[in-house]
Amino acid sequence: MAVAMPVEHISYISEAEYLDAEERSPVKHEWVGGYVHAMAGATKVHGDCVTNCVIALASAAREHRCRLIAADLLVQTANAVYYPDVVVACDSSDDPRIERRPCLIVEVASPSTAATDRREKLLAYLQLATLVDYWIVDVQRGVVEVHHRGDEGWTSSLAQAGDTVSAT
Repeated sequence: MAVAMPVEHISYISEAEYLDAEERSPVKHEWVGGYVHAMAGATKVHGDCVTNCVIALASAAREHRCRLIAADLLVQTANAVYYPDVVVACDSSDDPRIERRPCLIVEVASPSTAATDRREKLLAYLQLATLVDYWIVDVQRGVVEVHHRGDEGWTSSLAQAGDTVSAT
């Protein structure tokens, strides 16, 4: 027996329409190429990991007169607007809601976001001219995927639990 399921209507919206609606929304959404995706709530483990990243990065960010923000700041890429878990910007953009010039982005991967963090967001973030480091923290595997822009371009490495990861 076939069962008819209603299909949700998906339509394109402009970035400006998204930003206007997001300002009033009680639920966070990300905008990718004209389509809006609701974000799931975080777990305690995810929150603990974000907190630990903020604690570890706070003094270095302060020392370099950089702004460090966790969870609620939008980052704009060429074709998307995301809410990374942690953002550091040393040459911050003028918009109080959107960062366009981050130097470090940290995403804490979960089973539902890991593929997006490693593919879609990796490709989008690495196009940002000011970005020097993109870290994907995988709590379940106990590793940090470190993507770093050096003089020769982007390199990637894995740091295991107990290793030291440095932001430049």
